Amino acid sequence: MGAEAVAADAPVPDGAAWPVAHPVAGSLLWCAVLLGIFVPLAVRRYAQGGAMSGPPVAAGRG
Repeated sequence: MGAEAVAADAPVPDGAAWPVAHPVAGSLLWCAVLLGIFVPLAVRRYAQGGAMSGPPVAAGRG
């Protein structure tokens, strides 16, 4: 028996939270939310030159 058969037969209790009743859609929604938050932050950081912009400092000399 494959994983699809086990997951397809899993009972969902009445009144379950939306992500429990729709796990694939919930996972995709969370991925979209996280990407929507962190991609713009990463692009902004990259455009500013990153957190460590400037010449490298040798260890023990800074």
